[in-house]
Amino acid sequence: MKSYPAIASLAISLFFVSFTQAAPKEEIEVPVLIDLGLGFGHLVSDVDITSNNQKVYVFKPSLAGTIEAKTIKSLKDKLPKNAPKWLQSTELSYNPFPLPDSIYFTSSDDGSDKVYGVNLGPDLSIGIGTGFLSAGANIGARLTYLYMENDLFDENHFLSLGAVAGYNITLTPFRYFQLEIGQNYSWHIEDELSNGEYLGQMTENYAMLHFRFPYTANVKL
Repeated sequence: MKSYPAIASLAISLFFVSFTQAAPKEEIEVPVLIDLGLGFGHLVSDVDITSNNQKVYVFKPSLAGTIEAKTIKSLKDKLPKNAPKWLQSTELSYNPFPLPDSIYFTSSDDGSDKVYGVNLGPDLSIGIGTGFLSAGANIGARLTYLYMENDLFDENHFLSLGAVAGYNITLTPFRYFQLEIGQNYSWHIEDELSNGEYLGQMTENYAMLHFRFPYTANVKL
């Protein structure tokens, strides 16, 4: 079975190929970064999912492949002529894995309500800026599950498909380490909860550390 770095580099390489001309010409080496992220934050929803305003925390693991702006710029001759010029100044990250993007939980120190859950699905991120400071955005698909044990609900389970979009500010002190702060907005196919309300939107406020490891993929462009 292939290692995660190999799978991640393959996924990000295939994404890059989607921006290039249709006819493959030669096999070249494309440097990518395997991005391991760890973050923490809190969750806010459009309806109460705890009975006493108890905080729901978010643990955010991340595993993605990243193509740096300098790599895209070095391969500009492989891009179609109608490709936007700003593409050469962007950093692209792609997470194809059905791994948890967010893990939700409550703390017994805050109250007696119990909320646990997970948000998972693939996403695409883009960042534009200087080498040290950049602004970014992300979009993706999500499957969300919540278990909510409190006085508000007779039925404890929530499961829904949806989409996510967000924005972030990222600091890169050096190439292999980043600090990110941001917000993610999840929209779900509304499902009626057992108390008669509908849960349709959730917001995550978070901070993350990214550790990035170089890897080289062979791609036909």
